[in-house]
Amino acid sequence: MSQRKQLMRSLVRALFSEYRIETTVEKAKEARRMAERLITLCKRASISDIRAIDRVFQDRALTKKLTQVVGPLYKAKTSGYTRIMRTGFRKGDGASMAILELIEKPVVEKKPKRPKKEKPAVPAEKEGRPKEEQAPVKEAPVAEKERPIKKAPPEKAVLSPEPETKPKEPKEVKPREEKAPPAKKGIFGKFKNLFKKDTGK
Repeated sequence: MSQRKQLMRSLVRALFSEYRIETTVEKAKEARRMAERLITLCKRASISDIRAIDRVFQDRALTKKLTQVVGPLYKAKTSGYTRIMRTGFRKGDGASMAILELIEKPVVEKKPKRPKKEKPAVPAEKEGRPKEEQAPVKEAPVAEKERPIKKAPPEKAVLSPEPETKPKEPKEVKPREEKAPPAKKGIFGKFKNLFKKDTGK
């Protein structure tokens, strides 16, 4: 499908969904031809006509809307289903703009508005009335007023005295016993005492 055909189909789809579009004059004239042909098919609404409309839009919901809502509005007319109204020139490129719309539009019923909730009555103090109009407030006598109860400060936790610990006695240090050097092994170890000198004792 060419880009031109796709553009025309999108313009006509927008026209039947919104009943009014704004575009350039050249596009509006070209889309007008296609829209009036489709409205003629909607008036007859035979099976072949419905299939032809569905091939253009490929949207069952829009096809149903055309055959049931838009088609019956133009049964008394044979042509002239749309109109073009020029609006001016576009700022960017100076192109002439126009509005393309359907002559007869289906009536859309508006939903009734919900009743507004009544606001609660504002007290006299907030409305800013003078104090004289307000009802006087009776003050209770001084004797009947409750005096504020002073709370006692929280008691501090008393720490229990630690039990007296006896000083530890120093341990007796035993002198180390000198150990005799081990006897030498071998030949010299056996004859060690033989070579000692006699001291005469």
